[in-house]
Amino acid sequence: MADRDREMVRRIREICGPFDHHGHVVANIEKAMDDYLAMGIGPWFFITQERKTRWDAQAASGGGKRGKLRDTQLHYGTPTAYRALISFAFNAETGIELIQPYNDEPSCHNDWLASRGNGLQHINFSVPREHYVELIDACLAAGWVPSIQLIEGDGKPGSGPPGRPDMPTVHYFDLMDALGFHIELSCGPDLAGGAYARYKRQLAYACHVSRTWDGVTEPIRDAFPKVPDDFQPAG
Repeated sequence: MADRDREMVRRIREICGPFDHHGHVVANIEKAMDDYLAMGIGPWFFITQERKTRWDAQAASGGGKRGKLRDTQLHYGTPTAYRALISFAFNAETGIELIQPYNDEPSCHNDWLASRGNGLQHINFSVPREHYVELIDACLAAGWVPSIQLIEGDGKPGSGPPGRPDMPTVHYFDLMDALGFHIELSCGPDLAGGAYARYKRQLAYACHVSRTWDGVTEPIRDAFPKVPDDFQPAG
């Protein structure tokens, strides 16, 4: 890894702390969840389950699987109508994200499947909202190339970070030559008011649910669990 890249990764960790999860691109998300469940890793929070049901109904009615072509969803700088299914689980403190491309539109996930098959494609850092613009600008200035840029949620401009409301709130950077995978930076909640701490507490509770899971009850769930008021993260 070049010194410039090392310095950029160091800066990301100084602002964000440890990465939140590593992301695996898979051809079949249901099979991948079942395979992990067979290894005792679960439960899975299949947060796009409703989306899959809706998209399947759309395709069955003749609407196809193509999403909307958006200027706020870019593949190496070019708008794309890509769709994906996403699920999360935890192995102790390690977050695991599964991503299944759900159409053939351009995306670095489809690129990965075509060239490498199933596998670990990225690691994710959640950036406090106040620091997102400065960190993304620093990555771009370091020569890092975005492979995905998108605005989460409704995909409409205006909900971006402070001072840059039309900036995408998710950036993947192609570090294949330096690291052999991509780095994802996602715009997290504000530090002010404790929102970022509450987000981290949510992840800690999901880890707790995984550690205490009986291996049988609700192996696949459609949302992250609600955090009890009395939950105290370990450590």
